[in-house]
Amino acid sequence: MAAHLKKPAKAPRPPKVFLLRPPYAVFAKGFEKRIGLPLGLCSIAAVLEQNGVRPTLFDAAAYDDSRDPLLWGASWDRIERAVREAGPDIVGITNQFSQQKSLALEAARRIKALDPGIRVIIGGPTASARPGDFLGSGLFDLAVVGEGEETILDILRFTQGRAALNEIPGLAWTDRGKLRINPPKRIENLDALPFPAYHLLDLERYFDLSRRGLGTRPADPFERPLRDMSLITSRGCPYNCVFCSIHASMGKRWRANSPEYVLRHVEHLVKAFRVELVHFEDDNFTFNRRRVQAILKGLAPLNVEWDTPNGIRADTLDRETLVLMKQSRVKEIRVALESGSQRVLDEVIGKRLDLARAVRVCRECHELGLPVSSFYVIGLPGETRREIDLTLDLAFRLMSAYGVSPHVSIANPLEGTPLFDACDEGGCLVPAGEPGAFVNGRRAIHTGEFSAGDIERAYASFHRKAAILYGLQFVKKPGRALQKLRTLIRFPRKTLELIRAILQTLA
Repeated sequence: MAAHLKKPAKAPRPPKVFLLRPPYAVFAKGFEKRIGLPLGLCSIAAVLEQNGVRPTLFDAAAYDDSRDPLLWGASWDRIERAVREAGPDIVGITNQFSQQKSLALEAARRIKALDPGIRVIIGGPTASARPGDFLGSGLFDLAVVGEGEETILDILRFTQGRAALNEIPGLAWTDRGKLRINPPKRIENLDALPFPAYHLLDLERYFDLSRRGLGTRPADPFERPLRDMSLITSRGCPYNCVFCSIHASMGKRWRANSPEYVLRHVEHLVKAFRVELVHFEDDNFTFNRRRVQAILKGLAPLNVEWDTPNGIRADTLDRETLVLMKQSRVKEIRVALESGSQRVLDEVIGKRLDLARAVRVCRECHELGLPVSSFYVIGLPGETRREIDLTLDLAFRLMSAYGVSPHVSIANPLEGTPLFDACDEGGCLVPAGEPGAFVNGRRAIHTGEFSAGDIERAYASFHRKAAILYGLQFVKKPGRALQKLRTLIRFPRKTLELIRAILQTLA
């Protein structure tokens, strides 16, 4: 047959891609479960669809049929059945928290047992910080370091013989036992990304989890459960907080969606899924004042509440911005004060936040009637017992004077953070084999200044004291109290959960 009469070769079919979030490890009785959308996988899935690949997206954390008391989520049987039905060439697994690393490894082991020919890829914050922990297991073929939307397309080209591993930014692999890592390339134009592929998930399942008190963010038990969803409108952080792991996955340079893109996204959530509450999960939602003010002005007519549960810097807020927040149906803003000691903020945490200015912002929120809460962290190496007391005193004082709801946490040395490295090098981590080395999956910290037990006791004592103050503030406003009690009567399950939480706090 003449060469010009030959049938054209068929283009290779796109690889079948299966995206998986594994189930969660349950560390103790009463372990707080928080199940939100796997936003990273949803974004990667949307980019794949945009490029002609329709992936399967399976969120094991959204189920509750595991027979293992130490797991929350889908059973391994269900996960394996979903993989067999999809018949993928590539499985991408996300690992969001270092405490959950063993679940990602177990998922990879089971997938390789089903079919050793499946390429298994790991991504997420932990893989970005420590890709060797996964690749060294022999269960993963590749690791994504940083943002995954563009890297996954390069990986598909590699599987089709159109790219080499050493040409793909943000990729890690092993070559004859040696770890290779290509530096990531940050996505510059976030507006070019499509909206996450929400349609690949059963969103009603997440709304139901939220109604049951298992949503990504704790809901006020006195209020009607809302249809809530999270979104991230910016990436990267130029600050250097010692406990934060964001730099490994998103970098230090701040990049953001335009106000117009954000407002279209929110409008899409409201119209397509009847969302009533949006959680802006950015690490720096208010970093650019002009951008956030434009967003706030556009939110007002969208008939949706919003909050900032991941925390914002108080020094990015001025009165004009606070007024716009008040006018735009804000449910609550959460500021991250972290410590009651300026020295700890500057020298231990590295936040470089003017504490006096942050307190003034809390006062202004109170004057404007703007609901506000704040993050604090105790138990950091380099912190003294006196400075820990200063933090707890500040949290109580702001709660009492300005109604600032306190969220006090014990320092969590996440792998891949400067805090973990400092604890590891300084011998501040309670040895893994000793009792009390892990608390709800968190490595316990001790120093010459305090023991892990000292911090646990200070934490419990503060929450007992705060619970009593909350109760007193509650009964001082009988009209508001009656309104909230009506909600509890309408949702008896929430009433029982609240009673259990109070009893645990006072125990």
